[in-house]
Amino acid sequence: MKNELFYANHIYAAGRMGAQLRGLSLSLFAGEVLGLYGNRHEGKGALAQVMLENAPLTGGSIQWNGAAGRLRPPMARITKNFALIDGMPIWENVTMLLGKRVMGGALNRSRQKNMVRLCLEDYGLPFDPEQKAGNLSQLEKVCIEALAALRRKVKILVIDLNGIDGTVREHTALKHLLDRLRREDVAVMISSHQAEIVSLLCDRIAMIYGGRIIKEFAGNEISAQELEALTLNLYQVKHPARPEVREGRECVLKVQALETGPGKAASFSLYRGELAALVSPQRELFQLLRRKACGSGEKSGGTILLHGAQLTRAQGNEAIFFLDTQYLGHVIEDLSPLENLCLGLSDKAGLLGFENKSVVECMERDFYGWYGHEGLLRSPDSRALNKIHRVAINLFRLRFLKAQVIFCNALNVHSDVVSCRLAEEALMELVREGTSVCMLLNDLSYRDEMIERYITLDEDG
Repeated sequence: MKNELFYANHIYAAGRMGAQLRGLSLSLFAGEVLGLYGNRHEGKGALAQVMLENAPLTGGSIQWNGAAGRLRPPMARITKNFALIDGMPIWENVTMLLGKRVMGGALNRSRQKNMVRLCLEDYGLPFDPEQKAGNLSQLEKVCIEALAALRRKVKILVIDLNGIDGTVREHTALKHLLDRLRREDVAVMISSHQAEIVSLLCDRIAMIYGGRIIKEFAGNEISAQELEALTLNLYQVKHPARPEVREGRECVLKVQALETGPGKAASFSLYRGELAALVSPQRELFQLLRRKACGSGEKSGGTILLHGAQLTRAQGNEAIFFLDTQYLGHVIEDLSPLENLCLGLSDKAGLLGFENKSVVECMERDFYGWYGHEGLLRSPDSRALNKIHRVAINLFRLRFLKAQVIFCNALNVHSDVVSCRLAEEALMELVREGTSVCMLLNDLSYRDEMIERYITLDEDG
């Protein structure tokens, strides 16, 4: 019989940004990987805070180690706010995380380094202990912190993968590490809004909605596609219509021999009114393109042509827009939602005093026509604004851009299923009006039927 390390019995608790637990019941067993799947602010973070005893219960009860009154087993949580210090090598980071009691205070640096090397080899992590943590990808950092948690004899490990990007290869490496955790009887809870992640990594999937678990599945019982379809039905989200592919479209942007590293260069073209995906292992390509297009001191070789002519700095700042999806939910909380909607659009809406009332009223009416939620924009400030409403405001603002080309990173890393569909809808409206939208991906694991063309670049561009 499995050892039940954690049991939540109809618990209630308050979390951040309106998230609450409302009668949640859930068990976590030794030697299993549980996937906690659901949209943002449905209670995943609130549950982790309750388990770490950082948030009080307002109702219900919790049992540890199978009985009331027992102490919580050793526990750790990994989030995108990593404990690793980028400027330090891996071995020093692991030594720091383990502490003197685990590593042995009398060990000199050479022996500490050797111990970390042996740990990495033992757990199948192919990292050089001298490698700086800042050179690791986000998922590689997760693996290093999980290793440190294991060596500290943690029995419950919560891994929050929301907002953490990774390739298929990196997720497969994490899966192998999780196999080792199972064998050591560690209970792991993976928190994610990505169906494909929990389907790949987890033995059991618990679907959280409205602060409670509404359905549980065995990992092999439901596919990622079925899980995502269930989510879309639950939130009554429709897939946006894909525009017709028109022949003979004008080439808007051409990138020629853009230097992406020593001996590496990228070349590709984008066309009017298309949604394309640029697949490249170069993680810094998004930032590199932004610096090159906006002329912010980028000295790398290569050229960018706009309608056949070399792009100038002024053109780059107006004709090309870079949408970093991790900031889609950011607003200025002291301003009202309506002020956030109109912020910076002085040629259309006036300054914050809203001198041009008729234009502002027109924008407000158009927003409600697109998104609904009548009255949402009239709150005095945005502090209590739900994440999806924040995303909607920023996506609506895209239609006021004069950009002919929009580059964005993968939608699913920082956005849940509902936010993804909302972003797709906003971007497809721009595509229908002739904007060229290009999504930058690290590999082909992200598939979307809205994407009509994939441009794949190898390590050399």
